[in-house]
Amino acid sequence: MTKKYDGFKDFGKQLSKAANNSSGNVSFDKLFSEGFMAKHSNLKTIGEMFDKAGITIESEADFEALPEATLNSIVKQYTSFSSWEVMLGKAGEDYMANEIKKRLR
Repeated sequence: MTKKYDGFKDFGKQLSKAANNSSGNVSFDKLFSEGFMAKHSNLKTIGEMFDKAGITIESEADFEALPEATLNSIVKQYTSFSSWEVMLGKAGEDYMANEIKKRLR
């Protein structure tokens, strides 16, 4: 079922509402979904990428302790991205687009 919108103004309100409802913290598993990882690597999960690189991530502190150069090296080796920042940005864009689409239905 598709929602009907009375003009561009109503659509803008719905889009804004959907975006606001989509903000907040997102787990790595949701941000780097299996679909995202399959599209941009030969791996199923973000955890698998770190496992293959010999990196153990058990907490947010473990992740934050990783040097950016290490993250960039892992991303370059196991994905189609040139850096962690580029991968993170694309994952965020895809996640937000999918969340907004869900809420506009």
